[in-house]
Amino acid sequence: MPERTDRYEWLRKARLAIVEAPFYILNLEKQTFDAEEIVDRVEYCNANLIRLGAARSYAFFQSKIAPLAPSLQGRDFLQEVIQAAQPRGIKLIPYIQSGYENNILYQQHPNWVERLADGRPMAVGRPEEVHMCWNSPYREWKISVIREICANYEVDGMYLDGPTYFGYCYCDYCRTKFGAEHHMDIPRQEDWHDPAWQAYVVWRYEVLASVLQDICDAVRSTRPGIPVINNNITYFHERCRRESRIPEILTRISDGMLLESHRTHQRLAWHRVGQNAKYGYATGKPLWMWWEYTVGEWSFTACSPAELRLKYAELLANKAAPGVFPFDVVGRAPQGLDALRECFGFQSENEARLFSAEPVKHVALPYSRQTAEWYGADQPDERYTATHTGLYRALVHNHVPFNVVLDPDLSDAGLAGYDAVILSNVACVSETQAEAIRRYVQKGGGLIATYETSLFDERGHKRGNFPLADVFGADYQASPTLQVRGELAPGYAILENRQEWVMWLEEPIRGGNPHAVAYIDVPPRAEVPFQTGVEGAVVPVGKHTYVRVRPGAQGAGCLRRPSQRSQPLGDPTPYPGAVTNTYGRGRVVYFPADIGHDYSQVRVPFLTTILQNALEWVSGRPRPVSIQAPTSVEVQLHTGPDRTNVYLINFTGDSIEPRDEVTQVARLREVPVQVAVARPVKQVFHLNRKETLNWKMEGGRCSFVVPDLDEFAVISLEFAD
Repeated sequence: MPERTDRYEWLRKARLAIVEAPFYILNLEKQTFDAEEIVDRVEYCNANLIRLGAARSYAFFQSKIAPLAPSLQGRDFLQEVIQAAQPRGIKLIPYIQSGYENNILYQQHPNWVERLADGRPMAVGRPEEVHMCWNSPYREWKISVIREICANYEVDGMYLDGPTYFGYCYCDYCRTKFGAEHHMDIPRQEDWHDPAWQAYVVWRYEVLASVLQDICDAVRSTRPGIPVINNNITYFHERCRRESRIPEILTRISDGMLLESHRTHQRLAWHRVGQNAKYGYATGKPLWMWWEYTVGEWSFTACSPAELRLKYAELLANKAAPGVFPFDVVGRAPQGLDALRECFGFQSENEARLFSAEPVKHVALPYSRQTAEWYGADQPDERYTATHTGLYRALVHNHVPFNVVLDPDLSDAGLAGYDAVILSNVACVSETQAEAIRRYVQKGGGLIATYETSLFDERGHKRGNFPLADVFGADYQASPTLQVRGELAPGYAILENRQEWVMWLEEPIRGGNPHAVAYIDVPPRAEVPFQTGVEGAVVPVGKHTYVRVRPGAQGAGCLRRPSQRSQPLGDPTPYPGAVTNTYGRGRVVYFPADIGHDYSQVRVPFLTTILQNALEWVSGRPRPVSIQAPTSVEVQLHTGPDRTNVYLINFTGDSIEPRDEVTQVARLREVPVQVAVARPVKQVFHLNRKETLNWKMEGGRCSFVVPDLDEFAVISLEFAD
């Protein structure tokens, strides 16, 4: 993780109200807006920062450059809100739309627009908006608008919704610039084996980085001392690549970033909110995240108080500053505002306790952008991101505290201090990274690796063997496909057209390509430490490798050949289902199967048991926190010089599908918790209830019971002086 800077520490502690310019979303002729009343509501909710829509297709300030919002009617909404917020100590950062603009600008400058390969303008999908190309004079035009705001308004920062491409651009500006730098035209077909296509993808990243640098330079020279925050949307690579928003690149330039978490709007599971937050925290820069205020696409209907509290807690526990979006500027849902007031009030009252501790370094789970890019190729989220998501879910379900780390963290400094590292099919690993991992294990670090980890170099070129084969205790042989010898065996067979079912045939049908599943056959006796609780089980897996166990390492179980549903198990292979090894002072478990991807598809309890047992074995110690609670309770552990904070988030609610709004959680009572501590404990304080809990020390672990758990609780173990 990059070294943190405290220059803009207030960004990390933000209680953010994201105020869209009301002229943009409502009819001014039917609704009047008073800046003082809007800021009254912001203050009522205990927010300390406003992100205000100032330039969104139209200018909502008196610009001499950008087209003014038709409904502005002579007002300067940006100045009105600044004047209302400043006396109350509420900071304000304007929102600047960065890339997509209204048709007025397009009609004035049609050659500035991004264009598809067939020459058509690139539409955004919103009414009257198109996407402008940053290689055109649009770049200088947008920077002039930003300079205008910085020069004329007392803003506390600058927020960019981007910069971004909207897709692969073939405008004359891009073709000319790319041709001059690479001496070729932009490729017309996406081909990840074509060096020209690879060069074009990387070039787009460089263009966006240079745009952001130009914007930051303009802000810093016009109004020195204010931060620039940009929107990176998500860490999921498919969208990052399409829009050229690679957070690891852009956060080297900006002072902070925002990531979005459209939980109900995009039908996302709860863990995706935390995933985005942990990823953003790994960049080392201050992180804001959306905290959805409304239900789905309905902009004027607030979520239930329970849903709002859960979203807030998930972000706070994973070190993101929650930004409520869109803030209720007209007070249509008082129960929502009351829930915001409660959450932000909790944060304000406990700021010193909450922000004096950072996530404990127990397990590192790398997210490898280079693997998503070059190994993932045309399906990055399916081929790679899914495996990271699966391991993320499994660790949360097992109540294991962990951190996400990034490619640069696969280094001596980045891995130092962790009890264990999980390389979940981190396929693309450089020689330098492999050496750092080797040294980490040799010095006593624990390692779990899966599937094709390290089988490819950092640009996706396949090697003949793992460079970490000596660490894994296994040599690569092959990556078999999940097919049944090119035919459909008797049983529930699907014909080649996959539309007609044939049941209990006496002869196989030739030429089919059925769905098949492989299995790990676990011996009935515990041959290796992590088999406890799964002896004799048959564990289903998907993608897997065949490996040969090296002398000194130990194979566990065996992989069976793929078989169809409703058919006998495939024959045993001579290849192990897992390999354990000791390397230097460290312990290693290598799983030939891509168990992270498997868990992302189907939650198989055996996999969580195997993973937890393997973690405890390779780390050589019990987990730093343990609770007796359902897997629907998430646990995060933060520690600092004077305290350790335990976050408990209770997702045991009444929603069934990800899109369902949670209206009520099942209250859990008498939840036992144990926390490993290295210092004497003075007090165990329940921040929500504002009361001290009874506790006892035994064997270096502090035990206490949380009386009841609704949406969330934060328990602070305060150390004696």
